Amino acid sequence: MLKIRPYMVEDLPGVLAIQADVLPQSGWSGGDYERLHASPHGLILIAESEVHDADGVIVGFSATRSLGEDAELLALAVATPCQRQGVGRSLLRETCTLLKKRGSRRVYLEVRASNCTAIELYRKAGFTFHSVRKDYYNHPREDAWIMESALLPAHPLVLH
Repeated sequence: MLKIRPYMVEDLPGVLAIQADVLPQSGWSGGDYERLHASPHGLILIAESEVHDADGVIVGFSATRSLGEDAELLALAVATPCQRQGVGRSLLRETCTLLKKRGSRRVYLEVRASNCTAIELYRKAGFTFHSVRKDYYNHPREDAWIMESALLPAHPLVLH
């Protein structure tokens, strides 16, 4: 069973382990996650797989920052053995739901142009291509696609 919950300080080792496995070139340190967590504009969510009667095991995370009506998905990572099992989709859905509740109207992200799996996930979630950042990534050098999604209100206002 999968549980999506807010980040807690004790989650940092699990987040860093997934980052080292899935996003080794990200450059984020433990301090970066702690500052984001402490910021009123930051949101980090944890995907936890509940195992029998034990505490859950962290299998993924998302990190976002809100900037007025815009938000930026800074990281979305799922542990390699848990990929393609709906963890990323669940994290993305809950992240967008909470950003919308916080007043964000759009969310942006950057993704490697060659990361077809992530691009497919984002497209299925309603993200569209926005623009390209040439040579954005290193190791290997690669363009970033900027994608965006409108966070539409759950109950649109109907004017008579």
